[in-house]
Amino acid sequence: MPRPHWAAIGHARTALGDLARHAGLQIETPALTTLCDTATAAGAAAKSSGAGGGDCGIVLAPAGADIHRMLTEWERNDIRHLDLTVQPASGAIDERERGEQWG
Repeated sequence: MPRPHWAAIGHARTALGDLARHAGLQIETPALTTLCDTATAAGAAAKSSGAGGGDCGIVLAPAGADIHRMLTEWERNDIRHLDLTVQPASGAIDERERGEQWG
């Protein structure tokens, strides 16, 4: 399950869904819905990314997420992923230095 401070990603996805319904628009394509739902089921946080209507999403996965399950399901649905990591900027405080455990 995503860490509590990652809940903002889920809230953002919900807000975008509400906006789409109220405006009569489709922001999340079927592929993005699969990407997000599969990531959430695997214990990650996910939402669409970009201007909407395309097939770009972002997933943040903690160490305990079932990445293999997620990627297998994505492959079955022709969803491609970029394996990216975020590095702190020079001089930034590493989260481990603040005492948080990332696993």
